[in-house]
Amino acid sequence: MLALFAACSLLLKFAVFVYMTGDLSPLAFADRICLWDCRWFGKVAQGYEVGLPTNRNGEANWAFFPLYPLLVKAVAMLTTLPWTAAGVLVSQVLGILAAGCARPLFGSQTRAYWLFAFGALLGPFSLLFSMPYSESLFILLTILVLVQLQRGDYLRAGAWAALLSATRVTGVLIGAAILLQAIIDYRRAGGAWRDLPRSFLSDNRLLLGLALVPLGLLGYMVYLRLWMGDGLAFAHVQVAWGRALDNPFIQFGIALHSGWPFKAHWDPFSTYAVGGLVAVVLTTLVALRGHYAAALFCFIALVLSFSAGLFSSVRFAAGLAPLGLVSAELIARRRWLSWSAYPIGLALGLLVVAGWISGRDFTMV
Repeated sequence: MLALFAACSLLLKFAVFVYMTGDLSPLAFADRICLWDCRWFGKVAQGYEVGLPTNRNGEANWAFFPLYPLLVKAVAMLTTLPWTAAGVLVSQVLGILAAGCARPLFGSQTRAYWLFAFGALLGPFSLLFSMPYSESLFILLTILVLVQLQRGDYLRAGAWAALLSATRVTGVLIGAAILLQAIIDYRRAGGAWRDLPRSFLSDNRLLLGLALVPLGLLGYMVYLRLWMGDGLAFAHVQVAWGRALDNPFIQFGIALHSGWPFKAHWDPFSTYAVGGLVAVVLTTLVALRGHYAAALFCFIALVLSFSAGLFSSVRFAAGLAPLGLVSAELIARRRWLSWSAYPIGLALGLLVVAGWISGRDFTMV
């Protein structure tokens, strides 16, 4: 069923492309949806830049972590597909895997699970699982970490988290979620606070799992240090995009003042501001439903992202798997609402694709 969802998703997106452009080439479709960061991932696959940035704005591909583009590059080499087509294939497969691996997180909530799976592959943000962006891998790895935490396997959670930290800079933050979940599990088992340090220090699987978390990030930092002399180049180059760290509340104020509700027209900043607010509300709901470790991960990931500005806030929020999980759970509480969500989600997904292909949709930028 998941493969059918994915196939329908890709065919519908391709149909929108054909309708808008008249081009029947699947390769042209893959090239057309490869916009913005996708092009940077393609440059990473060709190799990281050395020396001063050649881009006139000072931008460089050091800002983009290596795991996803290297995975796409490997598939492109094995299949002889162009990089963009290989990226579409990889993201689609990662979407199927993410939807399938999420099943244990829903327990007996079958209706919520199928709503989540449909939303991931055919819903408003399903484009993330069709275009060569790292969100597809990030979501899958986040789900794998959460599944292992649900099973109490901190070592395997740490192993998946190591890959997560090689995918995006916010991936390393899930280490805090692993630690919090370990504390919660310890207390639920009747452990006393005074014995917690000794218990944790004697838990080799927990310690090793936590030690594994930053390995992806550290490996990339070592590479940058040896290759170009700056282990934090991925952070320093963000200035070229105007993403210097600041107070996240100030960034919210900037976004709101630049758009809704202080202007009569809707612009991209309005979308970023509303998207950020919705993400905060959903994170609160994740915590209220008792998923404290997942909520902590979302909270600190959002704070870090918003501290650099709300640009891309909608895409960053859509890339946080717990927000999608809790959304599906809440919608599925009402049968009529869950059934209504299918056609509405599909329609919104196609509208996002049309906007993206036209170049006028900044939702996913």
